[in-house]
Amino acid sequence: MGTIRKLLIAVASIMIIMIIIWTALTTAEVKEPEVQLSSNSLRPGDFIQVKVKAPADAAVKVLFLKSGYQLWKNENGEFIGFLPVSYYNAPGEYQISVTVENKTLKWVKAYPLKILERAFPESRIYVPETTRKEVLSNDSVGSDAKITTKARLDAIQSGEPPLWDGPFIWPVKGRISTGFGRIRYVNQIENGRHSGLDIVAAAGTPVLAANRGRVVYAGNLNVTGLTVILYHGLSLFTSYCHLSSIEVQQGELIPKAALLGKVGSTGLSTGPHLHVTFKIDEVAVDPELFLERSLEWDFK
Repeated sequence: MGTIRKLLIAVASIMIIMIIIWTALTTAEVKEPEVQLSSNSLRPGDFIQVKVKAPADAAVKVLFLKSGYQLWKNENGEFIGFLPVSYYNAPGEYQISVTVENKTLKWVKAYPLKILERAFPESRIYVPETTRKEVLSNDSVGSDAKITTKARLDAIQSGEPPLWDGPFIWPVKGRISTGFGRIRYVNQIENGRHSGLDIVAAAGTPVLAANRGRVVYAGNLNVTGLTVILYHGLSLFTSYCHLSSIEVQQGELIPKAALLGKVGSTGLSTGPHLHVTFKIDEVAVDPELFLERSLEWDFK
């Protein structure tokens, strides 16, 4: 009897331990993810940082205005990324949807985001009418967009981690002739928004990489002429346009301040200058938010 009693006690003890372990594991699995936003309000052309603490095996998705944005898992196991707001987005109250899902969990939660007012001035340029019709035809613009969109999509799908090294630098020094987001008119005909900054500089001035990145496109486009696009990870891209020459090759991983090419006036251009853009995925954001700023994950 004593032996049986000891055996029963041992079995009961094992079962209690298993229940405790199972309870602990279950509790860990269903622990609610933590979401942090660097801000809950921003202006068109701005961006916020998103950080999600979730199970290591989870798939994390962020959805805003029907567009999904990539998050990257850092060395701490946190999912981090950028969320941009286009200059086309109207002011108002919106929501960000965050989904966290694995085999034992499907968690969805919405977070408020307010888009503030921002007025954009107008900008007018004049070029020969034959040039405007040729360069800005639907075929030319569509061909450019197809090439650059594919380059960016392929880069995002590569899963490359953040590549930048400290603060972004100005790729060229000079006067800003056209600011970000201006409503563009070409020969008095509205032609969308100005997606970046135009920096006036002498022809042949060296153009430097704003930060460390991979060359995902280096070639000639109808509208922006000789163009280089760098991928910096986390769906962040910089483009350098209207160059007179290109000094890098597609696929290269280049350091910050590397020579990309030289200032020119190729494509649809009225004179030597550098057009530089910053994009998160396919959304143009204000370059001055990045230039000389360190992208630290500082959530208040």
